[in-house]
Amino acid sequence: MDLDLGSKAICNVKVGGSEYKMSAPTVKQSETYQKSLGKKQGSEMGAFIDLLAELGLPKEVSEDLDVIQIRKLSEGLLGLVEKK
Repeated sequence: MDLDLGSKAICNVKVGGSEYKMSAPTVKQSETYQKSLGKKQGSEMGAFIDLLAELGLPKEVSEDLDVIQIRKLSEGLLGLVEKK
């Protein structure tokens, strides 16, 4: 049996005319994010912005997004994971 996992999923995220390449989170990044959620009670958004920075979106860009954009981004990243 052959199992081809393909290459790492990358998406182009456009924000205000600029484009950023972002990857889906790795298992290790997901675990680190989950742990940081437990440590940063009340600062879940900060933990998510840190994760986005690891995935390729500069922190200053993430901090300027509105909540609708953040939700679209999180749903898009989840979609990457589901497509794999």
